[in-house]
Amino acid sequence: LIRDGHLVSGVDMSTWEDLGVDYFKDRNSVYFEGTKIEQADPGTFQILAEGYSKDKAHVFYRNEKLNGANPALFRFDFGRGVGTDGKLRFKNGKLIE
Repeated sequence: LIRDGHLVSGVDMSTWEDLGVDYFKDRNSVYFEGTKIEQADPGTFQILAEGYSKDKAHVFYRNEKLNGANPALFRFDFGRGVGTDGKLRFKNGKLIE
């Protein structure tokens, strides 16, 4: 698969699905801008907003896992411009106080 002029290897084209907003997946993996999101589960993966996404076990910002964030509670607060699970808050993928 060629994505933005770069070869993305290992993609199962028979199960490839464009998720929009620079994300795609196959039956084995999820990708952001052609880079595999390590540990993302394609079966439960959801795009949230502003670069945030989640699956059943993790929260991600672009292609990075946000350690400690609870995916069951994680939401993006448009009014404040932060992602939060009620305890931890992230701005542009960085933990804030």
